[in-house]
Amino acid sequence: MTDADTQPTVTTTALFWALKRNDKPLAILEGSSGSSKTWSILQYLIDRMLREKVRVFAGRHDGATCDASIVTDFRDVMQGQFQLWDRKRWNATRRTYTFPTGAEIRFGGTKDEQKLHGPRQDILWLNEVMEIPYESWAQLTMRTRLLRILDFNPSLTRHWVFDRLMSRDPDEYLYLHSTFEDNPYLAPDAKAEILAYEPTAENVSRGTADPWRWKVYGLGQRGVRENVIYRLWDTIDEWPEPHLCPRWGFGLDFGYSADPSALVECCIWNEDLCLREHLYEPGLVANVSASVPDLPSIEGRMRELQIPTTPRIWADCARPEAIAGLRAAGWNVAPSEKGAGSVVAGIDLVRQHRIRVYRASQNLQAELQQYRWHKDPSGRVTDEPEDEWNHALDAVRYWALGDLQPRKRHGRSRARVVRSRVGKRSW
Repeated sequence: MTDADTQPTVTTTALFWALKRNDKPLAILEGSSGSSKTWSILQYLIDRMLREKVRVFAGRHDGATCDASIVTDFRDVMQGQFQLWDRKRWNATRRTYTFPTGAEIRFGGTKDEQKLHGPRQDILWLNEVMEIPYESWAQLTMRTRLLRILDFNPSLTRHWVFDRLMSRDPDEYLYLHSTFEDNPYLAPDAKAEILAYEPTAENVSRGTADPWRWKVYGLGQRGVRENVIYRLWDTIDEWPEPHLCPRWGFGLDFGYSADPSALVECCIWNEDLCLREHLYEPGLVANVSASVPDLPSIEGRMRELQIPTTPRIWADCARPEAIAGLRAAGWNVAPSEKGAGSVVAGIDLVRQHRIRVYRASQNLQAELQQYRWHKDPSGRVTDEPEDEWNHALDAVRYWALGDLQPRKRHGRSRARVVRSRVGKRSW
Protein backbone atom coordinates (compact mmCIF):
# COMPACT_ATOMS: atom_id res chain seq x y z
CA MET A 1 0.00 0.00 0.00
CA THR A 2 1.42 3.42 -0.93
CA ASP A 3 1.33 6.68 0.98
CA ALA A 4 -1.17 8.00 -1.55
CA ASP A 5 -3.51 5.12 -0.73
CA THR A 6 -3.46 5.98 2.98
CA GLN A 7 -3.48 9.78 2.86
CA PRO A 8 -6.10 11.19 5.22
CA THR A 9 -8.55 13.77 3.96
CA VAL A 10 -7.02 16.52 6.10
CA THR A 11 -4.39 19.21 5.59
CA THR A 12 -1.03 17.74 6.59
CA THR A 13 2.59 18.86 6.83
CA ALA A 14 5.98 17.24 6.27
CA LEU A 15 6.14 16.35 9.98
CA PHE A 16 3.02 14.19 9.64
CA TRP A 17 4.53 12.22 6.76
CA ALA A 18 7.87 11.83 8.51
CA LEU A 19 6.08 10.28 11.49
CA LYS A 20 3.98 8.09 9.23
CA ARG A 21 7.06 6.67 7.49
CA ASN A 22 9.04 6.25 10.72
CA ASP A 23 10.01 2.72 11.76
CA LYS A 24 12.06 3.58 14.85
CA PRO A 25 10.80 3.23 18.45
CA LEU A 26 11.60 6.84 19.40
CA ALA A 27 10.74 10.10 17.61
CA ILE A 28 12.03 13.45 18.91
CA LEU A 29 10.53 16.65 17.50
CA GLU A 30 12.43 19.82 18.37
CA GLY A 31 11.44 23.18 16.97
CA SER A 32 10.01 26.65 17.19
CA SER A 33 6.55 27.82 18.12
CA GLY A 34 3.97 27.47 15.37
CA SER A 35 5.89 24.76 13.52
CA SER A 36 2.87 22.38 13.65
CA LYS A 37 4.53 19.85 15.99
CA THR A 38 1.44 19.33 18.15
CA TRP A 39 -1.10 19.22 15.32
CA SER A 40 1.07 16.95 13.16
CA ILE A 41 1.47 14.51 16.03
CA LEU A 42 -2.27 14.55 16.72
CA GLN A 43 -3.05 13.97 13.04
CA TYR A 44 -0.61 11.06 12.97
CA LEU A 45 -2.08 9.49 16.12
CA ILE A 46 -5.68 9.92 14.98
CA ASP A 47 -4.88 8.49 11.55
CA ARG A 48 -3.22 5.48 13.18
CA MET A 49 -6.03 4.90 15.68
CA LEU A 50 -8.53 4.90 12.83
CA ARG A 51 -6.62 1.93 11.38
CA GLU A 52 -5.22 0.03 14.37
CA LYS A 53 -6.42 -0.96 17.81
CA VAL A 54 -3.68 0.76 19.78
CA ARG A 55 -3.61 2.36 23.21
CA VAL A 56 -2.07 5.83 23.39
CA PHE A 57 -1.08 7.94 26.38
CA ALA A 58 -0.69 11.68 25.69
CA GLY A 59 0.71 13.69 28.57
CA ARG A 60 2.12 16.94 29.84
CA HIS A 61 3.72 17.59 33.19
CA ASP A 62 0.62 19.25 34.67
CA GLY A 63 -2.81 17.72 34.19
CA ALA A 64 -4.64 21.06 34.09
CA THR A 65 -2.25 22.33 31.41
CA CYS A 66 -2.80 19.09 29.50
CA ASP A 67 -6.56 19.72 29.49
CA ALA A 68 -6.15 23.31 28.32
CA SER A 69 -3.66 22.46 25.56
CA ILE A 70 -3.47 19.04 23.91
CA VAL A 71 -6.97 17.87 24.93
CA THR A 72 -8.42 21.04 23.40
CA ASP A 73 -6.24 20.62 20.30
CA PHE A 74 -7.29 16.97 19.98
CA ARG A 75 -10.96 17.95 19.99
CA ASP A 76 -10.30 20.73 17.45
CA VAL A 77 -8.48 18.38 15.07
CA MET A 78 -11.15 15.71 15.40
CA GLN A 79 -13.95 18.22 14.77
CA GLY A 80 -12.38 20.60 12.29
CA GLN A 81 -10.25 18.32 10.14
CA PHE A 82 -11.37 14.71 10.51
CA GLN A 83 -15.00 15.66 11.29
CA LEU A 84 -15.22 12.61 13.54
CA TRP A 85 -15.78 13.96 17.06
CA ASP A 86 -18.41 11.97 18.91
CA ARG A 87 -18.90 13.18 22.45
CA LYS A 88 -20.40 9.82 23.42
CA ARG A 89 -16.96 8.32 22.88
CA TRP A 90 -15.32 10.84 25.23
CA ASN A 91 -15.06 9.83 28.88
CA ALA A 92 -14.46 13.07 30.78
CA THR A 93 -13.79 11.27 34.07
CA ARG A 94 -11.06 9.03 32.67
CA ARG A 95 -10.02 11.63 30.05
CA THR A 96 -10.12 9.03 27.29
CA TYR A 97 -11.54 8.86 23.79
CA THR A 98 -12.39 5.49 22.21
CA PHE A 99 -12.36 5.01 18.43
CA PRO A 100 -14.59 2.62 16.43
CA THR A 101 -11.54 0.38 15.96
CA GLY A 102 -11.30 -0.07 19.73
CA ALA A 103 -8.22 2.17 19.86
CA GLU A 104 -8.07 4.50 22.84
CA ILE A 105 -6.19 7.71 23.65
CA ARG A 106 -5.78 8.71 27.28
CA PHE A 107 -4.68 12.17 28.44
CA GLY A 108 -3.07 13.09 31.74
CA GLY A 109 -0.36 14.76 33.79
CA THR A 110 2.98 13.15 34.55
CA LYS A 111 4.11 14.92 37.71
CA ASP A 112 2.68 12.28 40.07
CA GLU A 113 5.07 9.41 39.41
CA GLN A 114 3.12 6.97 41.59
CA LYS A 115 0.13 7.19 39.25
CA LEU A 116 2.32 6.21 36.29
CA HIS A 117 3.26 2.80 37.65
CA GLY A 118 0.17 0.88 36.50
CA PRO A 119 -1.20 1.68 33.03
CA ARG A 120 0.53 0.43 29.90
CA GLN A 121 0.27 1.74 26.37
CA ASP A 122 1.38 0.99 22.83
CA ILE A 123 2.27 4.59 22.01
CA LEU A 124 3.52 7.31 24.36
CA TRP A 125 3.44 11.01 23.50
CA LEU A 126 4.97 13.57 25.85
CA ASN A 127 4.18 17.15 24.87
CA GLU A 128 6.58 19.96 25.90
CA VAL A 129 8.92 17.43 27.42
CA MET A 130 11.27 20.13 28.79
CA GLU A 131 8.79 20.36 31.72
CA ILE A 132 8.86 16.64 32.53
CA PRO A 133 11.35 15.03 34.97
CA TYR A 134 13.39 12.01 33.99
CA GLU A 135 11.73 9.75 36.56
CA SER A 136 8.35 10.22 34.89
CA TRP A 137 9.85 9.36 31.51
CA ALA A 138 11.54 6.27 32.97
CA GLN A 139 8.25 4.97 34.41
CA LEU A 140 6.32 5.62 31.20
CA THR A 141 8.84 4.36 28.66
CA MET A 142 9.21 0.97 30.34
CA ARG A 143 5.42 0.58 30.04
CA THR A 144 5.31 1.47 26.33
CA ARG A 145 5.31 -1.28 23.70
CA LEU A 146 5.73 0.31 20.26
CA LEU A 147 6.54 4.01 19.94
CA ARG A 148 7.56 7.01 22.03
CA ILE A 149 7.10 10.57 20.70
CA LEU A 150 8.61 13.61 22.40
CA ASP A 151 8.22 17.23 21.35
CA PHE A 152 9.50 20.53 22.71
CA ASN A 153 10.58 24.10 22.15
CA PRO A 154 14.30 24.13 23.06
CA SER A 155 13.97 26.63 25.91
CA LEU A 156 16.66 24.79 27.91
CA THR A 157 20.23 23.93 27.00
CA ARG A 158 20.64 21.18 29.61
CA HIS A 159 18.06 18.44 29.96
CA TRP A 160 17.82 14.65 30.19
CA VAL A 161 16.49 14.49 26.61
CA PHE A 162 19.82 15.83 25.40
CA ASP A 163 21.98 13.91 27.90
CA ARG A 164 20.28 10.50 27.86
CA LEU A 165 18.38 10.20 24.58
CA MET A 166 19.95 12.40 21.92
CA SER A 167 23.43 11.24 22.94
CA ARG A 168 22.59 7.80 21.53
CA ASP A 169 23.45 6.52 18.08
CA PRO A 170 21.36 8.66 15.66
CA ASP A 171 20.16 5.48 13.96
CA GLU A 172 18.27 4.57 17.13
CA TYR A 173 15.72 7.38 16.87
CA LEU A 174 14.00 9.73 14.45
CA TYR A 175 14.95 13.38 14.92
CA LEU A 176 12.87 16.12 13.30
CA HIS A 177 13.65 19.83 13.51
CA SER A 178 11.11 22.41 12.37
CA THR A 179 10.34 26.12 12.53
CA PHE A 180 7.27 28.24 11.91
CA GLU A 181 8.52 28.71 8.33
CA ASP A 182 7.86 24.99 7.75
CA ASN A 183 4.16 25.47 8.54
CA PRO A 184 2.36 27.02 5.54
CA TYR A 185 -0.93 26.98 7.47
CA LEU A 186 0.22 29.16 10.39
CA ALA A 187 -2.19 32.05 11.02
CA PRO A 188 -0.76 35.45 10.00
CA ASP A 189 -1.18 36.98 13.47
CA ALA A 190 0.64 34.05 15.09
CA LYS A 191 3.47 34.38 12.57
CA ALA A 192 3.67 38.14 13.19
CA GLU A 193 3.96 37.55 16.93
CA ILE A 194 6.95 35.23 16.42
CA LEU A 195 8.60 37.57 13.90
CA ALA A 196 8.35 40.42 16.44
CA TYR A 197 11.13 38.70 18.46
CA GLU A 198 13.64 38.91 15.58
CA PRO A 199 16.38 41.42 16.50
CA THR A 200 15.86 43.68 13.48
CA ALA A 201 16.34 47.45 13.73
CA GLU A 202 12.59 47.96 13.50
CA ASN A 203 11.82 45.47 16.29
CA VAL A 204 14.57 46.94 18.48
CA SER A 205 13.06 50.41 18.10
CA ARG A 206 9.60 49.05 18.94
CA GLY A 207 10.93 47.21 21.99
CA THR A 208 9.77 43.74 20.88
CA ALA A 209 13.16 42.30 19.86
CA ASP A 210 14.41 39.45 22.05
CA PRO A 211 17.44 37.49 20.74
CA TRP A 212 16.88 34.56 23.10
CA ARG A 213 13.16 34.20 22.32
CA TRP A 214 13.89 34.58 18.60
CA LYS A 215 16.48 31.81 18.75
CA VAL A 216 14.23 29.45 20.73
CA TYR A 217 10.70 30.26 19.54
CA GLY A 218 11.57 31.61 16.08
CA LEU A 219 14.48 29.48 14.91
CA GLY A 220 13.85 26.48 17.16
CA GLN A 221 17.44 26.46 18.39
CA ARG A 222 18.86 26.05 21.85
CA GLY A 223 20.07 29.35 23.15
CA VAL A 224 21.80 30.44 26.34
CA ARG A 225 20.14 33.50 27.79
CA GLU A 226 22.19 36.64 28.14
CA ASN A 227 22.98 37.94 31.63
CA VAL A 228 22.15 34.67 33.35
CA ILE A 229 22.63 35.12 37.10
CA TYR A 230 23.70 31.61 38.08
CA ARG A 231 26.26 30.13 35.68
CA LEU A 232 28.29 27.80 37.91
CA TRP A 233 26.08 24.75 38.45
CA ASP A 234 25.76 21.10 37.52
CA THR A 235 23.64 18.09 38.46
CA ILE A 236 24.00 15.20 40.91
CA ASP A 237 22.28 11.81 40.98
CA GLU A 238 22.57 11.10 44.71
CA TRP A 239 21.36 13.31 47.54
CA PRO A 240 23.73 13.72 50.52
CA GLU A 241 22.71 12.51 53.96
CA PRO A 242 21.56 15.48 56.06
CA HIS A 243 23.74 14.51 59.04
CA LEU A 244 26.83 14.93 56.84
CA CYS A 245 25.88 18.52 56.00
CA PRO A 246 26.86 21.40 58.32
CA ARG A 247 23.89 23.41 57.02
CA TRP A 248 20.59 21.90 55.98
CA GLY A 249 17.02 23.09 55.66
CA PHE A 250 14.35 24.29 53.25
CA GLY A 251 13.19 27.41 51.44
CA LEU A 252 9.54 28.04 50.62
CA ASP A 253 8.08 30.54 48.16
CA PHE A 254 4.31 30.96 48.25
CA GLY A 255 2.50 30.94 44.92
CA TYR A 256 -0.86 32.21 43.79
CA SER A 257 -3.47 31.08 41.28
CA ALA A 258 -1.03 31.09 38.35
CA ASP A 259 2.40 31.19 40.00
CA PRO A 260 3.68 27.98 41.61
CA SER A 261 4.46 27.49 45.25
CA ALA A 262 8.00 26.14 45.47
CA LEU A 263 9.64 24.14 48.26
CA VAL A 264 13.37 23.47 47.87
CA GLU A 265 15.63 21.43 50.13
CA CYS A 266 19.03 23.09 50.54
CA CYS A 267 22.27 21.97 52.15
CA ILE A 268 26.02 22.61 52.18
CA TRP A 269 27.94 19.45 51.33
CA ASN A 270 31.70 19.45 50.70
CA GLU A 271 31.43 23.23 50.46
CA ASP A 272 28.95 22.95 47.56
CA LEU A 273 25.37 24.17 47.71
CA CYS A 274 23.07 21.23 46.94
CA LEU A 275 19.47 21.87 45.92
CA ARG A 276 16.49 19.56 45.48
CA GLU A 277 12.95 20.69 44.64
CA HIS A 278 10.09 18.92 46.38
CA LEU A 279 7.16 21.10 45.39
CA TYR A 280 6.52 23.29 42.35
CA GLU A 281 2.80 23.69 41.81
CA PRO A 282 0.37 26.57 41.16
CA GLY A 283 -3.04 27.04 42.69
CA LEU A 284 -2.25 25.87 46.24
CA VAL A 285 -3.71 27.44 49.35
CA ALA A 286 -1.56 27.36 52.45
CA ASN A 287 -3.48 25.00 54.73
CA VAL A 288 -5.90 22.12 54.45
CA SER A 289 -9.46 23.45 54.43
CA ALA A 290 -11.88 21.87 56.90
CA SER A 291 -14.86 22.87 54.75
CA VAL A 292 -13.25 21.86 51.43
CA PRO A 293 -10.84 19.02 52.32
CA ASP A 294 -10.07 18.20 48.68
CA LEU A 295 -8.79 21.74 47.98
CA PRO A 296 -5.08 21.40 47.04
CA SER A 297 -2.83 22.94 49.69
CA ILE A 298 0.83 23.34 50.59
CA GLU A 299 0.16 21.60 53.91
CA GLY A 300 -1.45 18.65 52.15
CA ARG A 301 1.39 18.34 49.65
CA MET A 302 4.01 18.54 52.42
CA ARG A 303 2.28 15.72 54.29
CA GLU A 304 2.17 13.63 51.10
CA LEU A 305 5.88 14.31 50.52
CA GLN A 306 6.67 13.51 54.18
CA ILE A 307 8.59 16.74 54.65
CA PRO A 308 10.19 16.53 58.12
CA THR A 309 9.10 18.95 60.81
CA THR A 310 12.52 19.38 62.48
CA PRO A 311 14.59 21.49 60.03
CA ARG A 312 13.96 25.21 59.62
CA ILE A 313 11.90 26.21 56.58
CA TRP A 314 12.57 29.81 55.58
CA ALA A 315 9.51 31.25 53.85
CA ASP A 316 8.43 34.47 52.18
CA CYS A 317 7.79 36.96 55.01
CA ALA A 318 5.13 38.71 52.92
CA ARG A 319 2.72 35.88 53.83
CA PRO A 320 2.65 35.86 57.67
CA GLU A 321 -0.76 34.19 57.75
CA ALA A 322 0.52 31.28 55.65
CA ILE A 323 3.62 30.96 57.84
CA ALA A 324 1.45 30.92 60.96
CA GLY A 325 -0.82 28.28 59.44
CA LEU A 326 2.05 25.96 58.56
CA ARG A 327 3.64 26.47 61.99
CA ALA A 328 0.33 25.52 63.58
CA ALA A 329 0.34 22.40 61.41
CA GLY A 330 3.67 21.37 62.93
CA TRP A 331 6.47 22.62 60.68
CA ASN A 332 9.36 24.81 61.78
CA VAL A 333 8.57 27.69 59.40
CA ALA A 334 10.17 31.11 59.86
CA PRO A 335 9.87 34.38 57.91
CA SER A 336 12.69 35.27 55.56
CA GLU A 337 14.50 38.58 55.59
CA LYS A 338 13.25 41.27 53.25
CA GLY A 339 14.08 44.88 52.67
CA ALA A 340 16.25 47.13 50.55
CA GLY A 341 19.03 45.12 48.97
CA SER A 342 17.90 41.76 50.36
CA VAL A 343 17.32 40.20 46.92
CA VAL A 344 20.83 40.96 45.68
CA ALA A 345 22.30 40.02 49.07
CA GLY A 346 20.62 36.62 48.89
CA ILE A 347 21.81 36.08 45.33
CA ASP A 348 25.36 36.94 46.40
CA LEU A 349 25.21 34.37 49.21
CA VAL A 350 24.05 31.68 46.78
CA ARG A 351 26.69 32.60 44.18
CA GLN A 352 29.50 32.11 46.70
CA HIS A 353 29.07 28.36 46.21
CA ARG A 354 29.15 25.94 43.34
CA ILE A 355 25.56 24.79 42.90
CA ARG A 356 24.76 21.08 42.61
CA VAL A 357 21.16 20.35 41.56
CA TYR A 358 19.47 16.99 42.04
CA ARG A 359 18.95 15.73 38.50
CA ALA A 360 15.20 15.17 38.88
CA SER A 361 14.64 18.82 39.81
CA GLN A 362 13.65 19.93 36.32
CA ASN A 363 11.82 23.13 37.28
CA LEU A 364 14.76 24.30 39.36
CA GLN A 365 17.13 23.62 36.46
CA ALA A 366 14.84 25.52 34.10
CA GLU A 367 14.92 28.54 36.39
CA LEU A 368 18.72 28.40 36.72
CA GLN A 369 19.01 28.52 32.95
CA GLN A 370 16.63 31.46 32.53
CA TYR A 371 16.88 33.71 35.61
CA ARG A 372 18.80 36.80 34.51
CA TRP A 373 19.74 40.37 35.31
CA HIS A 374 17.41 43.09 34.07
CA LYS A 375 18.36 45.43 31.23
CA ASP A 376 17.26 49.06 31.21
CA PRO A 377 15.72 50.63 28.06
CA SER A 378 19.17 51.55 26.77
CA GLY A 379 20.29 47.93 26.92
CA ARG A 380 22.55 48.39 29.95
CA VAL A 381 22.62 45.47 32.37
CA THR A 382 21.46 46.53 35.83
CA ASP A 383 22.17 45.00 39.24
CA GLU A 384 18.54 44.00 39.72
CA PRO A 385 17.19 40.62 38.56
CA GLU A 386 14.14 40.20 36.36
CA ASP A 387 11.04 39.15 38.25
CA GLU A 388 10.46 35.92 36.36
CA TRP A 389 11.82 32.37 36.40
CA ASN A 390 12.48 32.81 40.11
CA HIS A 391 9.94 30.86 42.19
CA ALA A 392 12.22 27.99 43.26
CA LEU A 393 15.23 30.31 43.26
CA ASP A 394 13.43 32.73 45.58
CA ALA A 395 12.94 29.79 47.95
CA VAL A 396 16.68 29.07 47.75
CA ARG A 397 17.44 32.74 48.42
CA TYR A 398 15.21 32.76 51.52
CA TRP A 399 17.13 29.79 52.89
CA ALA A 400 20.49 31.36 52.08
CA LEU A 401 19.56 34.59 53.88
CA GLY A 402 18.38 32.57 56.85
CA ASP A 403 21.10 29.93 57.15
CA LEU A 404 24.21 31.07 55.27
CA GLN A 405 24.80 34.43 56.92
CA PRO A 406 27.24 34.35 59.85
CA ARG A 407 25.13 34.82 62.97
CA LYS A 408 25.50 33.83 66.60
CA ARG A 409 22.96 32.24 68.90
CA HIS A 410 23.87 31.93 72.59
CA GLY A 411 27.56 31.61 71.69
CA ARG A 412 27.03 28.98 69.02
CA SER A 413 26.92 29.48 65.28
CA ARG A 414 23.69 28.82 63.39
CA ALA A 415 25.43 25.94 61.61
CA ARG A 416 25.96 24.10 64.89
CA VAL A 417 22.39 24.73 66.00
CA VAL A 418 21.05 23.21 62.80
CA ARG A 419 23.46 20.28 63.00
CA SER A 420 22.52 19.50 66.57
CA ARG A 421 18.85 19.42 65.59
CA VAL A 422 19.47 17.07 62.69
CA GLY A 423 21.74 14.70 64.59
CA LYS A 424 22.31 11.41 62.76
CA ARG A 425 18.80 11.09 61.41
CA SER A 426 18.19 11.04 57.68
CA TRP A 427 14.88 10.83 55.86
